[in-house]
Amino acid sequence: MLPIAWKVLKPNVEINIPAGHPVAVIIPISLTELQNFEVTVENGSILEKFQNEIQENLQYVMEKSKIGKFTHLYRKAKNSRGESVGNHEVQTLELKTNRKS
Repeated sequence: MLPIAWKVLKPNVEINIPAGHPVAVIIPISLTELQNFEVTVENGSILEKFQNEIQENLQYVMEKSKIGKFTHLYRKAKNSRGESVGNHEVQTLELKTNRKS
């Protein structure tokens, strides 16, 4: 079983998801690598810059979502200004399901 956390904004309202629209992402991470991970922030400057970038990207995503568009920022490893923020080994992760009797 894979748990999914959805942010539902209105209670008791039917949600219609058109065919072909992604509804979840599987991100294979190692919890062992995250265990006891430590970040040091000095003078708050890094944190403030990061918070500003998050707000800017969130605003961009919300604007695109209102008109039914996907930004694919994570997939492209870009921020809302189109600047590279990293890279991925692959852009599309293909998973297979094996059924055992």
